[in-house]
This record gives sequence, C-alpha cells and structure tokens, in this order.
Amino acid sequence: QLEMAKQVKSLINDLKLSLDNDKIYVAAVGNINSAKLANDLISENDCDIVLVGREFLKSPNLVENWANDLNTNIQMTLQYGWAL
Repeated sequence: QLEMAKQVKSLINDLKLSLDNDKIYVAAVGNINSAKLANDLISENDCDIVLVGREFLKSPNLVENWANDLNTNIQMTLQYGWAL
C-alpha cells in the first residue's frame, strides 16, 4: 500500500490535481513500523499523512518513543503530567 500511495501522490503532483482549490491529501498505511520510515515518507513527499495502527497496539507510548527516536521534543498533555 505504500507504493500505491507514492504513485497516487506522484500522479496528483504531476497533474496538479485539486478539488475546488483544496489540496488532495494522500495517506500511506500498512507496515509503517518505525519513526524513520514515517518521517521519510512525509519528508520525501511520498504522502501527506501517515496512518499507524498495529504499532499503537504494541506500544501505547508510540508517539513518545518515536519522538525520542527522531530526537524531537513533544508537549505531553497536561492530564498525562498529573499522573506522574
């Protein structure tokens, strides 16, 4: 499904497709299991959105883990901090 997203994104860019001047977003899904892969897909303009499912089931702290992998600081919700 990643290759299909890349092809659709490329076609949209080549044809400069839009709907009433709104951008058409392309999502990639399937076997996205690392922060680097997700980041590369977006930074290389292969897709606009990365959808992750199974990795969240494996790791409820996925956002924090991937932020650490990418050396990125994130703001946790206030409610999360209250529990610490």
